[in-house]
Amino acid sequence: MLFTKGLGIALILASGVLAGVLLARFERAKCLQAEGFVDLVRNIRLQIECFGTPIAKILSSLDEKLFATLGAPRAPADLHALLDGTTLLVEREYAKLLRDFATSLGTGYREEELRYCDYYLASTKPLCKSYVYVFYFHYACYLCKALYDFVPT
Repeated sequence: MLFTKGLGIALILASGVLAGVLLARFERAKCLQAEGFVDLVRNIRLQIECFGTPIAKILSSLDEKLFATLGAPRAPADLHALLDGTTLLVEREYAKLLRDFATSLGTGYREEELRYCDYYLASTKPLCKSYVYVFYFHYACYLCKALYDFVPT
């Protein structure tokens, strides 16, 4: 009887910790993907501002680690292909901003492109910061839940 009680307590504790770890891992992946998209827009802006490089050439010249962070298997031909080939973990509002950015980029002159980049950087940075705060808050909540499940009632 004592063995089954101990086993039950261990299973409850393990399930709480495992659920917390998995959910925290998902929140971390969401946060990293959001930061990766901010880095992508920042790199695109830098290439347009300094060199006036076309979007397809910018995407082909970027680091493969950045695309791995975004969840893309390789460098895409354009931003629409990147967003279509990536499982977006970010919220709908953030995904809509990214799709609007992909639609508007490459349609205007250099100054317009830089304004698009500045607008989307300004719009996505607060969302990205909120993901970081949410990640640490959820991580703490999951840990507390696991400890609460361990305490016998």
